[in-house]
Order: sequence, then structure tokens, then C-alpha cells
Amino acid sequence: PRFAPPTPVPGTTSFFLGVANLRGEILAVVDLAAALGLPAADREGFARIVVCGDPRPEFGVAADNDIEVWTIAQPNLEPVSSDRIDPLLIRGATADGILILDGLELLACAQFFVNPL
Repeated sequence: PRFAPPTPVPGTTSFFLGVANLRGEILAVVDLAAALGLPAADREGFARIVVCGDPRPEFGVAADNDIEVWTIAQPNLEPVSSDRIDPLLIRGATADGILILDGLELLACAQFFVNPL
């Protein structure tokens, strides 16, 4: 779905864009590129939010254009190494060079959790 821009939350990290309302629930929205140390997306330019979570929504990832859903078998992925992205987060890359991340590893990634005071 299309969302209004997330509501900013003071005192959060630079990749935390804010919170959005998802069917009455508060959803944290992040700029995944910035969180992974890549160039940040245009905060005003994203059109969609990809909701991540299992079994319930955990957080949203801002997307700057329309999204396509693909099914890609693991054997069709090529190995990739990166000095910028944690190797645990990378499943591989397609022949077209599209990086495929591991959703469950993203959900477990400590940098997306807020430490209580």
C-alpha cells in the first residue's frame, strides 16, 4: 500500500525514518540502504513500504519505486562478498546483479532493535 511519509521520532538513528500506521498498529520504518552503510534514499521520494516480519509485522523498509515480487531459487543465486554489508545478511545475487538479502537475518539484526534505557 501507499503510505504517508512516516512520522519522525526524535533521538533515533539516521536510518530510522519514523513510524507509520499499519491497520491501527505502529510500524517502525527504516531506510535499509542507509542502515547497511549504502547511500541513503531520498526521504521524500519513497512511494512504498515493504512490511517485514514473521509472523507479524516487525518493521517497514522504505522503497523508492514500485515493487515487484519474485521467486528466486537459492541454487540460482551467485555467491557474493561485501566489505560494506554483514555477510550473514546476504543470500547471494542474481545473474543481473540484484543483491538478495536474508529476511530472517534482517529481522534478527541487532541494529534494528532499540535498547531500553
